[in-house]
Amino acid sequence: MAIYCCNAHGKAASQIRKKVQSAIDAGRIYKPVGPHREYALRMMDAYKKPLNVIHLTPEVFDNWFRVAA
Repeated sequence: MAIYCCNAHGKAASQIRKKVQSAIDAGRIYKPVGPHREYALRMMDAYKKPLNVIHLTPEVFDNWFRVAA
């Protein structure tokens, strides 16, 4: 099942994802321009949302050491 209408759009999406991810990993701001700007902005919003957040409380921290011991 194809996700994109053609290989060119699939490659463009892949390049945008790489640019967005590398900018976020480096702590830089990526300012998209050009015809795929909206797609890049959606990707940036998706990367900003934490997928799995663990709130580290003293109880959680102590439990990790009890389990590891």
